[in-house]
Amino acid sequence: IDGTKAEVTQTTMRKTISLPNNKAFTEENGTRKLTLTLKWDNTDESLNEIDTQIGQAGETLTIPVKLTIQQHIESYIGNAINADKYGDEVMGYECSNPEAQKEAGAWRLFYQNKHYTYLISDNQIPISDTLENLYISAGYADNTGADVSDVGKGLNPMLKDEGGFTSSNTNRNIKAVGYLTDSKQWSKYGNNDTIFAIGGPSIELFAKSFNEAGKVAKDGRKEINIVVNSLGYGYSGWGHDDFETSQNHGIYRREMWLVSPSRDSKDLISTVSFTVGSIQANWVYGRKTTGNCPIVCIKTSVFQEKYEKTLADE
Repeated sequence: IDGTKAEVTQTTMRKTISLPNNKAFTEENGTRKLTLTLKWDNTDESLNEIDTQIGQAGETLTIPVKLTIQQHIESYIGNAINADKYGDEVMGYECSNPEAQKEAGAWRLFYQNKHYTYLISDNQIPISDTLENLYISAGYADNTGADVSDVGKGLNPMLKDEGGFTSSNTNRNIKAVGYLTDSKQWSKYGNNDTIFAIGGPSIELFAKSFNEAGKVAKDGRKEINIVVNSLGYGYSGWGHDDFETSQNHGIYRREMWLVSPSRDSKDLISTVSFTVGSIQANWVYGRKTTGNCPIVCIKTSVFQEKYEKTLADE
């Protein structure tokens, strides 16, 4: 802050800054107030005025700052890096929960940008009930699109831009997205380095990873072209012939829920089809065969420091 870039990973933080002069303050009723500006990628977000203690020019003060910054596509998805490693096993990553680690089997690099690194479980984790029953039991029965987590909205930025996350949107597919992107429901797959864990990749994250890996591999895979309407996503250009089990160790050839609603119906959510090799739509209710491949997100700087050297192409 104060002339430098800052990365933010939590809702609140404590940051020590050196105040250059008294002009940084406005004073009202004996209380000095300070307005800070945080630069996030290409977006400047002004913070609200923050009450501080009265201090002298040049004095270093510790000021509690509450951040209310909108995450943008550049933060969550952004520009890919390290795409030639997508599918490599991250040998050093393990869940804090031993049973969750056993379920996941292993973790592979799914996508990475300068801010965030995403890992995907090597195993598909089957669900024993319908998505609808799960999100009802988790307390999502009365939720709307406005209640979908910031993570869920950030990983579905085109849908967010189309107004798909509103209080009037009470569709089953939106409620399912709320469940799948609530990190509290998936926290057992994380560890102390994890920013969040969710039930799988969004269709946009899936497409971005697949497209970037395909560009590196040059093995004939086609890009997924995503189109958007007011309630979901469509796709084109992804056919069965694009896939072989060996490609990127199968991280794109799954039978799993995506954390994005379908464009076809308020009752459908997007899935990856193992047999057809495409993104399809399946019923939120009544569908038990599709499972989850959880996604965990780690700050890229932490990943590079602690896990990059453990990547193995196996």
